Amino acid sequence: MKHFIFLLISFLIIQSSTLSNASYINTDDQIVIKIDSIELSAFMDGVMKTILEERKIAGASVVIIQGNEVLVKKGYGFADIDNQIRVNPDSTLFRIGSISKLFTWISIMQQIEKGKLELDADINTYLENFKIPETFQEPITIRSLLSHTPGFEDKLLYLFVKSPEEMKSIEEIFQKQMPKRVRPPMKYAAYSNHGTGLAQYLIELKSGQKIEDYADKNIFEPLGLTHTTFRQPLPSGLNANMSKAYAYENSVISEKYFEYIPLAGAGAVSTTAGDMGRFMQSLLHSTCIDTICLLEHETFLQMLEPALYHSYGLNPALHGFMDLSRKGIKIFGHGGDTFWFHSLLAIIPEHKIGFFITFNSFEGGGAYEMVFEKFLERYLPDQRELFDTITLTDDYLQKFTGKYKANRHPHTDFLKLLSIMQTLDVSIDNSRLKMDFPGKETTFWIPIDSVTFRNSKSNELIAFEMSEDNSIAEKLFLGNLAIFAFEKIQWIENPVLHNVVLQIIMVTIIFILFIWPYITLIRRKHQRILPAPQLIPFPAKFVAWIAAACFFIFYLTLIIASANSGQELIMYVPTSIKLALFLPFLAIPFILLMILQAIILWKMKDVKWRSRLFYYFSIVVFTVALLQLYYWNLLGWNY
Repeated sequence: MKHFIFLLISFLIIQSSTLSNASYINTDDQIVIKIDSIELSAFMDGVMKTILEERKIAGASVVIIQGNEVLVKKGYGFADIDNQIRVNPDSTLFRIGSISKLFTWISIMQQIEKGKLELDADINTYLENFKIPETFQEPITIRSLLSHTPGFEDKLLYLFVKSPEEMKSIEEIFQKQMPKRVRPPMKYAAYSNHGTGLAQYLIELKSGQKIEDYADKNIFEPLGLTHTTFRQPLPSGLNANMSKAYAYENSVISEKYFEYIPLAGAGAVSTTAGDMGRFMQSLLHSTCIDTICLLEHETFLQMLEPALYHSYGLNPALHGFMDLSRKGIKIFGHGGDTFWFHSLLAIIPEHKIGFFITFNSFEGGGAYEMVFEKFLERYLPDQRELFDTITLTDDYLQKFTGKYKANRHPHTDFLKLLSIMQTLDVSIDNSRLKMDFPGKETTFWIPIDSVTFRNSKSNELIAFEMSEDNSIAEKLFLGNLAIFAFEKIQWIENPVLHNVVLQIIMVTIIFILFIWPYITLIRRKHQRILPAPQLIPFPAKFVAWIAAACFFIFYLTLIIASANSGQELIMYVPTSIKLALFLPFLAIPFILLMILQAIILWKMKDVKWRSRLFYYFSIVVFTVALLQLYYWNLLGWNY
């Protein structure tokens, strides 16, 4: 009901739009929309107040600029609920997550301008106390770092920590947690925080300054961003104005902890909407404010050039910025998410618009995208006609069907399991492709050529990459998101298969642990009148029972620890999990003893054949369980 009310209010707001809300001016033969600040302010008030109430978000801050004019700069809700301190857009600081990367990339380009770094040089030539493994012939370059194409696996463990004492230096992080290279650089984009961490390390090596000091001197102070910092914890002068973090739990908006980010260059910045408005004004003028420029004009334009196209017609990977273009409008910027804070910065150069929004609650995840979409729908609606489509046979469409997973996921630690927790499912529906993704609305896609499809309701695109023999699609690319690709899931990693295997394992374990003892007690309690087959000998049952107990306690501990830790599992590995990881190894000698007992059982013809068959089956199940744990990096201490 609440979602219906939100949609209804939004619909009424959109329908109330008139031509007086915006006017069109001609600048250099280019039609540019001029937004009315008073009407925009009322529109944003309606949208923001509704979304905060609907999602139980504590507070937010927004700034929208056009040219040198600030159209809207407002705070909504609370920065501190307990003390009833409301959000002030000029003084309340928010964590902006990965938007921080923009400052890191600008810093890298400054070093390139100074001749201290080269865009296409092997970064190993700059590294001193560690090196990137030469897994592939092609070296990792700064260009591949900028475009998120270094080919690293995603590393989530220890991406956040809870205290400054747990923070490690960039050098120590890469010496101990070097991400595995899983694909050649510049082949496919796969968003990489550790790639940005390497860029931060290069800045620190060449400048002789930590990123916190470098950014203060070379970015924040020149632009007059007096409430912006990479520092963790915040300096005392800023800490008093830092917004609290919140999450809606048990029907209450609860305060959460400050998140420390060891890869500071990837996501540690805290700032205000006012400062981000000033930063966006610089981006609308090639990083210049007044007479101060962070980069030369040509260098800034280079950052907006495509570094990689996954497929023709889709948004490309840029040099640092994210291409957020949609609805026929060129847009660049960046999103940013921590556990509790969620933010978006978007620049629309054609209309000289800068849009920044940030939320201080867990429930703000995805909210910034919703608000930005409503802004575009109202002021910059897609005026294009729908792209022409073609008809493909169902036999041909069958090439694209199947489950896909994002290519951004862990490969070498026990969080590898996350790779199939949310898969994208493509099927055929009435000569169209049907796409289902957990938590998202089902969408339908119509072909416009042999590998490219548009949304049935809009000009949003997706595209596929075919195998060499053109028999099946191997990759799926989303038109608006160039920062990763989706890979066709192979049979060995099919979530349905692993779910079925796990269910068989659990049923077998429960039968051995609970049904076997019950049956034994019943048979011993009641006198057998007629001759009956002999029971499985106690030694055989005992070793099977111990093996089953090891697996049962392991799975139970894993479930409980994961449920209790939640997102914090990324910050640390609970002691209970560390101890539980010993149990599968403990089961191995008992499984070997089961094999020995199975040989003995083979000769015991007076034991019921079904009992013997189940015993043999249990050995196979336990062996498969070990293989499954090994596949998902859960056999051993992979963290």
